[in-house]
Amino acid sequence: FPVTIYGSGNITANAYYESSDIRFKNVLETNPKLDVLGIDVIKFTRIDGDKDLIRFGYSAQQVQNVIPEAVVSRDGELTVNYSDVHTLKIAELEKRIAELELRLKSSI
Repeated sequence: FPVTIYGSGNITANAYYESSDIRFKNVLETNPKLDVLGIDVIKFTRIDGDKDLIRFGYSAQQVQNVIPEAVVSRDGELTVNYSDVHTLKIAELEKRIAELELRLKSSI
């Protein structure tokens, strides 16, 4: 069941599941060519919440420049779909690892 939460708060869950049934997807592209590894991880504290809590994440503005579909504006605040960003980063890393393994095998 979808739940929408605005603002800064904590959610605790044993697991997170997202619908991924191919029967409900209109596939537009497979393995899109994006340089998502160029998105910088930032260390920050929130100015609108617990000012002492150090966090790590992305700048929505930077993500929006690379993957505009992964950023949504709600009441003027930009939010990032971290699942989409991480899926793309993992795919890019897997591709780079496969390329490096191929280079390594061919040099032996």
